[in-house]
Formats: sequence, C-alpha cells, structure tokens
Amino acid sequence: MKLVVKNNLGKSSGSVTVDDSVWSVQVNEGLIHQVVTSQLNNLRQGNHETKRRRDVEYSTAKMRPQKGSGRARLGSRSSMLQGGSVAHGPHKKEYKDRIPTKIRRSALKMILSDKISNGNINIIDKLQTNSPSTKYIADIVKELGLSGKTLLLVDSINENLTKSVRNIPDVNILDVSILNALEALKNKNILITRDAVKKIDKTWGSKASNNKNVKGKV
Repeated sequence: MKLVVKNNLGKSSGSVTVDDSVWSVQVNEGLIHQVVTSQLNNLRQGNHETKRRRDVEYSTAKMRPQKGSGRARLGSRSSMLQGGSVAHGPHKKEYKDRIPTKIRRSALKMILSDKISNGNINIIDKLQTNSPSTKYIADIVKELGLSGKTLLLVDSINENLTKSVRNIPDVNILDVSILNALEALKNKNILITRDAVKKIDKTWGSKASNNKNVKGKV
C-alpha cells in the first residue's frame, strides 16, 4: 500500500510504500479495549488504604452501658464513630496486568490502520530544526489542518524538537520506538515522519519476525 507524503506546507511531495500487515489490519475493538485497559491498570499505584477495626486506636471500655438502655451494643472501633474504622473501604491492591507482546502489537496495528482509514494520520517528509522553534511546529500543524490532540512521531527525538513542541497546546512528541496503543488511541491525529514509518515497518512489519535483532518496545 502507498501513502501520500506531505511537506511542511501540507502539499504532496511524494509517496511511501508501507507494509499492509501494519497499516491495513482488520480492527477488533474488544482486543484494543483489553490492551488499553491493561495499560491504564498498570499506571495505577494501588496504595489506597483505609483503616480496619483492628487498625484504629481504641479503648476496651464501652462507649455507654451495654445493659439497661435497650440500645445496641457499641464499641469504640465502630465505623459509625468519628475516628473509627471504615466499613468496606479500599485496601492496597496490585493492579498490574500483563498482556502478551503479540496481542499488544496487534492492538497498535489496529489503531494505526483505523486512523489511516479515517484520515487521521499524516505523513511528513521530515521534522528538523537546528534550534528550538515553537513557530516551526505550530505552522506545520496549521498548514496540515490538524485540530484536537496531535501526536508527532519521529524516528529519533532530540532536545530541539522537544522544546519546540512543549508550548503548543494539545501537541505532543514521541519517539516511535516507544509508541504504544494507549498513546496512539488518546490522540485524535498522528503526524509521522517518513523515516518513522520505515522504522515501524522494520520493527513490527511482516519481515520483522524473521529478524531476531529487531525489537520494539511494544
């Protein structure tokens, strides 16, 4: 499959041949949901904690006479009292969830394929600046007509590009080697360089399985 490559002015400057096993995959929403949910779970700290009855300070003396009043027995550790325990409160929990690499990569390919079919991925010849320039990136985003959250994918990130992007609302930059399903899904648009496309095909394409030295982060 061939995709159009644009220049900094949003005009077509050529094309690039991409691997159909990455960019033209049938979408399985259930699988994508499974992978993204797993990633979100792995971001949770799980250190929430409330005190049980055994954890609170207490006295063995009753709050009121146990007999004679006709009222229920009441201990000083009751969850009804200030400073008492918490009934059915949250406790520390391990949320980590491991998804097989093959499934994670499949989810990423599905997201990329879906964005390609919906016109939410633009390929640019290159992103290069000799010094930090917010205007340089902002002008490219404007010329391409990108609105909403936008992710810039480059084959090799550098300080100049990072500084050029950080002051632009809803625009982020990422090295393509650490791209994952969550990052791809939460951004409406993806702007990717030609070299980054080639790196994706080399890492996750149909020929990557025959090259044991090529390893992706996903």
